[in-house]
Amino acid sequence: MYMNKMPVFRPCRKCSKLGAGPAPGYYYTKVDGFDAVVECNCHKSWRERKDNFYAFSRAGVLGTTTEEDYLGTQSRRDLECLMKVKDNPEKFKDKCIYLWGPNGTQKTSMCMYLGRELIKKGYSVKYMLFNKLVSDLQPTFNTANDEEELRRSQNISDCRNVDFLILDEVFDRAKNTLFKSGYQIPFIDEFLRTRVDIDNKGIIFISNVKSCDIEKEGYSKSLQDFVERHTSRSTLEFKDRYSKEISTVDPRSLFED
Repeated sequence: MYMNKMPVFRPCRKCSKLGAGPAPGYYYTKVDGFDAVVECNCHKSWRERKDNFYAFSRAGVLGTTTEEDYLGTQSRRDLECLMKVKDNPEKFKDKCIYLWGPNGTQKTSMCMYLGRELIKKGYSVKYMLFNKLVSDLQPTFNTANDEEELRRSQNISDCRNVDFLILDEVFDRAKNTLFKSGYQIPFIDEFLRTRVDIDNKGIIFISNVKSCDIEKEGYSKSLQDFVERHTSRSTLEFKDRYSKEISTVDPRSLFED
């Protein structure tokens, strides 16, 4: 079960009834004839959920959606392919995946769910909007705001080093600020090639744009060739519009008794 808020610890009946321990979730008992303090299973479960919450938050993948919440039918096979990443992470750590389709097809929510599942298995994950990464990659000469510079450097470091990097809204002219001069493209190009070709780490791309149309969005032909080369066998299309599914719901249903 996933959550968007920090889980609150509530002692179970077992540790509440047993001898009160030094802290909630612990109790006194006898172990091999000696007095001992034991952590209750309810507290262990809470600690795991709390640690997961912090990890999800740092990775940018907080959410409650699961694979069972996927509403589509046309792209069910593509979803099953995507979910194979969580079933065999080692196979996909150094692979790139290109997930594309129109807005409202649950691409982002399914990838965030995938990220949470990977974290639970001990892998590091980072989700980031492509426009934010492009902004952070550009050199800055503003040394007055040390906190902002530290955050920027940490974001870049995370994106370079995590096991699984999820980049959303990639190569979409409507969602990314790209200078006509092409000033930003070398920074993008260098980052992607370094992570994939030198560090042997994959990227999960999420986009509204077909990979064959990247150049049309203002990026270089070289960058398009790079993406197509690394995703020629791992391109998934999400066709089912979530907005179409919810259009069948009574818009007043929330107010019904």
